[in-house]
Amino acid sequence: MYDIVTFGNAVIDVFLSIHDAATHCRINEQEQELCVRYGEKIPLDRCAFLLGGNACNVAVGMSRLGFQTAIIAELGGDEFAQKICTGLTLEGVSPEYLLHTNAPSSFSIALNFAGERTLFVEHIEREHRFAYDGMRTKWLYITSLGTHWHSAYADILQYAQREGVRIAFSPGTPQLHEDGPHVAALLRQSDFLFLNRDEAELLLGATVQYQTTEELLVSVQALGPAHVVITDGARGSAAIDLHGDIVWQQPVPAVVVEKTGAGDSFATGCLAAIMLGQSMRTALLWGSLNAASVIGQVGTQPGLLDRDELSRRAASVQELEVAAR
Repeated sequence: MYDIVTFGNAVIDVFLSIHDAATHCRINEQEQELCVRYGEKIPLDRCAFLLGGNACNVAVGMSRLGFQTAIIAELGGDEFAQKICTGLTLEGVSPEYLLHTNAPSSFSIALNFAGERTLFVEHIEREHRFAYDGMRTKWLYITSLGTHWHSAYADILQYAQREGVRIAFSPGTPQLHEDGPHVAALLRQSDFLFLNRDEAELLLGATVQYQTTEELLVSVQALGPAHVVITDGARGSAAIDLHGDIVWQQPVPAVVVEKTGAGDSFATGCLAAIMLGQSMRTALLWGSLNAASVIGQVGTQPGLLDRDELSRRAASVQELEVAAR
């Protein structure tokens, strides 16, 4: 019996950090553009090949926090797939539900500049014909798939309903852009829904983009999920529970090196606290601390905390809050 099985993508992320960035790149803030000279040879400060993908990030994070974890994802038949399998095994994540095909593995390239990242993402078309025979888990963490995700979502939801498995849901861009029955059914079945503010507005439609966070939480919860958690960058995070009570968490101090994986690490810390019976307020704090650690390093997984370190940091913050009252 697993504590949690994650469902989605596992990829290789290539992180490029630019040497002497000011000389070779510039930001057009008005147009939100990152500009490089055409034909330029740009020296790199660092190039790293690391595990990534939403489901992979959360699986590794939950394993580090002491949970029995597995992942459902589809890999190719190349050297990238072997690197992913090896990395997951070293992190204590079971690979038994990984589906191997002859197609290439997916990967992305992250260009790190001035504390922000620009992603180049390749999506390989896959059929996602996963099998769940004999799988036993208490929780499912369901996140983004690329193309052909509709039937895969329907199948995993049917499994969860049949087995009485609790669901945490973090939809990706393909799901947020489609107002259809597959996402609607999963929203109604979700115990916890994780979104950032932009995703919440996209899920609800453009007409609500100026709502307050409280209004967003209430509106999203009306779609069916029992609990909704919304992150809003430097403005912190908030959650609404079954009773309609709203809890806030200010962001914790962090040195930003690279922001990829912040959402996944936040959801990991938050959900881990919930699974351990902690309060929603503590869950938001755990999520914030885990995310702050991740964005302080290059890559989505190097900064993921273990349970002892996360608990220690949470206790320190809570002691400071008590002293300040």
